[in-house]
Amino acid sequence: MRIRISNIGCISSADVRLDGLTVIAGPNDSGKSTVGKVLFASLKALSEASLSGFSNRADDVARALNVLYERLGTLRFTDSVLAVNLPTTPEDGVAKLMALDRSGVDKFLNTILAALPGLELTPRMRSLCVDALTGLRKALTDSSDDGRVANRLRSLLDDEFTGDVISAGACEASVTLSGDDSTSLPGISETLAYTVGASGCRIACLPAFRNFPDDITLVDSPLYAHLVSAILETLRPYPDMLTSYAPVQPHIVDFVRKLTLPAMGASAGVLNPDEVTKVRSSFRYDSQSRRLVFERDGIEFPAGNVASGLKTFGVLKLFLDNGVLSLNKMLVWDEPENHLHPEWQINFADVLVQLSLAGIPVVVTTHSPYFIQAIRYYAALHKAERFVSYYMSDEAGDGRKNLRDVSDSLGDVFVTLAEPLNRIMNVDLAREKNSAR
Repeated sequence: MRIRISNIGCISSADVRLDGLTVIAGPNDSGKSTVGKVLFASLKALSEASLSGFSNRADDVARALNVLYERLGTLRFTDSVLAVNLPTTPEDGVAKLMALDRSGVDKFLNTILAALPGLELTPRMRSLCVDALTGLRKALTDSSDDGRVANRLRSLLDDEFTGDVISAGACEASVTLSGDDSTSLPGISETLAYTVGASGCRIACLPAFRNFPDDITLVDSPLYAHLVSAILETLRPYPDMLTSYAPVQPHIVDFVRKLTLPAMGASAGVLNPDEVTKVRSSFRYDSQSRRLVFERDGIEFPAGNVASGLKTFGVLKLFLDNGVLSLNKMLVWDEPENHLHPEWQINFADVLVQLSLAGIPVVVTTHSPYFIQAIRYYAALHKAERFVSYYMSDEAGDGRKNLRDVSDSLGDVFVTLAEPLNRIMNVDLAREKNSAR
């Protein structure tokens, strides 16, 4: 996958690959977190639209195809044009046709329509076939999905960026999220493209939902783990969704609610949580107290009494246990080093490399040279280097930033992140400056 962002938050321009493990480096206030928030809003809007309405549209397409197939009878097998262009079964047709963009739909329908005069059909049956094609066009070009996704996108983006989505000085922001080019089919849209302006969000291209991760989890602090009860109480009036009226950012709502999901055991995901995290203790949600508790050696502790570093690994283990992290579900973790000793940063980097190798798309932002070097080391150790991409935030002027691909020039990252430490390394120079005052 790939995401392109223009004029959102402090990001002027970003073009980021999401092939396995994506590392975005830079100092504070450099736009690193913007990519995760945009990804969260985009994938959540798609998944919610898919769950709430996309299946109904699929039913309409299936009904229209069945009518067309019944009226064509065996001609759809014996006529060369129909045999090549019509899917073998209506079930296959639903998947193929719903993935077409508007131009693809027009091309498909016009091809079938042009073939009708040459078929051995009675005038009435030919007319009925034209009517069936009209019904199919209506089902395929229904724009209600566009409106539903656009409204949800604007709501989620407004909440994630507290209403300040578009970069200062810009009139419009744009996002393009594209699928895997290696698996794309001719005429099939695998792209979500939209713009955000003063009048709202406008969809330029809507993809087949199956081409993107089914879900996304954005973690910006594991410390919310010991605030579960308080946050759930705040959300009590909003039980059903990541509502724009809730006083908490949507990704935090999503994170907290996922902490309360029950463990599913070995069937939850593709990795063994104990083996991957090397943590022999665990978190679980106590529905009676509405709190997260930590269990080690048979003894339970309130989550608030647990070290921040343990919360980081404990949350990750819990998400592996309850299926939040599994195939086709993306993880975005914002600056995990904030709560980790350098030794644990190295261990956590190892875990993220293993997750990406297991097929879980991972995006991580960081300003720690320890963490980046650990990613490099474990990517090499696990033979995963070609699945890791590195980006760095650069100044673009007017306080805005560009994200630059530094996968082949990581030295730039280490120089930038080490500069503050280099500035204070010479203690003798500090003494000289002090004596000269």
